Amino acid sequence: MVTLDVQAGRIVSDRKLSGTPVVIFYNHQREHLYVAVGDPGGIDVFYTSTMREIGSVVNQVYAFLPETHRAITRACTVVDPKYQQCVWWQREL
Repeated sequence: MVTLDVQAGRIVSDRKLSGTPVVIFYNHQREHLYVAVGDPGGIDVFYTSTMREIGSVVNQVYAFLPETHRAITRACTVVDPKYQQCVWWQREL
């Protein structure tokens, strides 16, 4: 992800994402940029004043709840081909 200074015509920052971006959310109050990635699936979170990465959730994200700054995700472990154990959880971003 690249941040540009359009007046100066230069790159301000260049940050690596955990996958291909699909959707971007911006929270003005928290100064957070949420980038949903399609593969491997997840959300990368950046602090917009510095474009420093705050953290990321990498697994299957099913919903982002902007009011509470939480993501509903599912993490699965395959024990054998016939059995899969999954856990649903919410994580604050």
